[in-house]
Order: sequence, then structure tokens, then C-alpha cells
Amino acid sequence: MVNVTELTRRGSTCTDFLTCIYDLSTSDAYVFNVLKANGTMTLDQLSQKIQRNRSTVFKSLQRLVSVGLVYKTPKTLQAGGKYYEFHVNDPSVIKKRAEGVVMDIQSSMKKLLNNLEADLKN
Repeated sequence: MVNVTELTRRGSTCTDFLTCIYDLSTSDAYVFNVLKANGTMTLDQLSQKIQRNRSTVFKSLQRLVSVGLVYKTPKTLQAGGKYYEFHVNDPSVIKKRAEGVVMDIQSSMKKLLNNLEADLKN
């Protein structure tokens, strides 16, 4: 995981930035990068591609969907049942959401900074 200090001191990538602001695990970031590089994929395809079990990949996908980096579309099997295809969200959507997270972080940091002297005296 990348922390804020590391993020600002070295040649960080967009994935480092997203990992930091969304508190993604190494596994989450890896799944995101594989999906970004390969385009639309199913859970089974991703699991096979990265050679990890389905439950591990599914947990990462759930996290990525919950923060808006990835979205899923349901598909119906002709024999019955359904599955999902996973897609990396549009870069403009990811950027807009990230801007909101950064503004929230900035606001929280300002509050902490404003209380710093009083907190250190106690």
C-alpha cells in the first residue's frame, strides 16, 4: 500500500494514487491493472489470467466496484442462470470521483491541522 508521503516523494503512478486514496490492497490494485490492460472480463477469466482463486478475485472486484473504479454488467446464459462482466470505469468518471475523495481528504487534513496545537498541548 502507498501512503501519502510516498505518493508525493517518488514517481508515483495513477494506480499508486488510486491505491492510496481508496485504501486498496495489493491484490485489488493488481486485479484493477489486469482488467485495465485486458478490457472486459468475467470473474472466471480474471481468475485464470492472474492464477488466483475465484473468491480472492471476487473480493477485489467487490472492492473495486464499491469505490467506482470498476462496474459490472449482468449477462444471461441461454441455459439459464447469469454471470457478470467486469469493466474498468471511464477515466473521466474515475477522475471525477477521485477529485471528490481528494477534496474530502483535504478537508479532513485541514481540520486535523487546525486542531494540532490544542491536541499536542493536552
